[in-house]
Amino acid sequence: MKNFPSFAILLALGVSLAFALTAEAEEKPAESAWGPSVEGFRLSLRSSQAQYAPGDKIEVQLVLQNVDSKKRVVARSRPLRVHEFQIIGPDGKLVLLTTQGMAILRATRYSSFSLMDLEPKEEHSASLELSDIYDLTNRGEYRVLASRQVWTRDDDKKFATLASNTLVIKVAEKDAKKDKRK
Repeated sequence: MKNFPSFAILLALGVSLAFALTAEAEEKPAESAWGPSVEGFRLSLRSSQAQYAPGDKIEVQLVLQNVDSKKRVVARSRPLRVHEFQIIGPDGKLVLLTTQGMAILRATRYSSFSLMDLEPKEEHSASLELSDIYDLTNRGEYRVLASRQVWTRDDDKKFATLASNTLVIKVAEKDAKKDKRK
């Protein structure tokens, strides 16, 4: 029993440290979050904030990385031309495009694209205001997944689908805490 105060203090410090590390991890962007590697590429979907208020502009960043040992060629264009999104809303249902989103998607489908070389470990990123295209104004959590096509290594006439990590976007009233990810 003589060591009880020391044990209690160590336990309290350990619990405090665990909560601090968990809180810090939730505030940092998931820069290490990637979808699975497919045909020498991987895709990451990121957001600069952990939480948004209803009506806020929600911008996401798409990052494509060449994880192959050789230079690879990819198509480059507007994000909606080369990426598809699946968003599950707070109600568990698929979030549909807004009227503006449908118009943007129609216009983007006819936009041109170019080819781009990506060296090994090189990344290409593009930003997209998701809230301009999808209705993300309801409170709750949205689960966002992006995908795109890449050419296969062995046959440039065949494609493989590359999926991102699942990004969770929270829409709620802002509280006094910091909501910017570091």
